[in-house]
Amino acid sequence: VRSVNAPLEPRGGAIWMATSGGLAKLNPKDLRSSPDNPLFSVYRPENPKSNSILNLFEDADGQVFVGTSDGLYRLTETDGRYALEMVNLGDPLTEMLEITAIIKDRSGVLWVGTWANGLLRLLPGGRVERYTNEQGLPGSNVDSLLEDKNGRIWVGSSTKPSRL
Repeated sequence: VRSVNAPLEPRGGAIWMATSGGLAKLNPKDLRSSPDNPLFSVYRPENPKSNSILNLFEDADGQVFVGTSDGLYRLTETDGRYALEMVNLGDPLTEMLEITAIIKDRSGVLWVGTWANGLLRLLPGGRVERYTNEQGLPGSNVDSLLEDKNGRIWVGSSTKPSRL
């Protein structure tokens, strides 16, 4: 059974659904489905452990990031064909790298919340910083992220909210 975890309507006009069975794109032509005109096209990462799509995020440049049950992906499009390209997040602390939240701050840094692996900060050039209990997070389970009007990143966790 597939469930929708998050919808996204990026600037390009497509409607994407994060589902438990992959990334689904709604066919905008017609809501009647047929073999020649399916209602949804489904895209999956090469890693089958990543098939459950948990959340979606579009940055200011129109780049769509896809958080999965095992890693972060970037949605790419070439000549009308879509693919999911893995984003390097460094070495995970646990076997699975479940992505629970994604934001990009005003300076263009991508912040990625995880379940059991804390908070990841992807810096220009590909360097990854990890924040856990040792850096002040109350727990390793990040549920949500928010940048406030002063540029502070707020982290919602299963334990209690924290501010970096």
